[in-house]
Amino acid sequence: MSARSLTAFEVRLPSAQALLADKLCALLSRIEGRDLDDTVTLLGLGCDLAQALDDAFQIDRGFSPMTLAWILRTWPMKNVVAVERWDEAKVAQIDADRLRLAERLVDAAGSEAAGRSPF
Repeated sequence: MSARSLTAFEVRLPSAQALLADKLCALLSRIEGRDLDDTVTLLGLGCDLAQALDDAFQIDRGFSPMTLAWILRTWPMKNVVAVERWDEAKVAQIDADRLRLAERLVDAAGSEAAGRSPF
């Protein structure tokens, strides 16, 4: 077996902030626990929710923090748990995270609306 030289190439990875915007869009369009878990992790790493909401709207012009908050509040956790196969502690954690994120989205939407003129 002879040694071969590989040509160098560049791999571009999205920033954590860009990943958060993508995850928010994903949460709006599908119900997957992994997306919620990733979103909470990215927020915990210091990503900016307000910026991610703006970025999500740029990705998907139909994106709405209030709609996402409603979706999160009404998520069928039994279905998510069945797919993810999480233990009870993880389920309790992700369920609490789901509700906290929904509240943060409502707060963010309210702050954004307060800064807009109705005219």
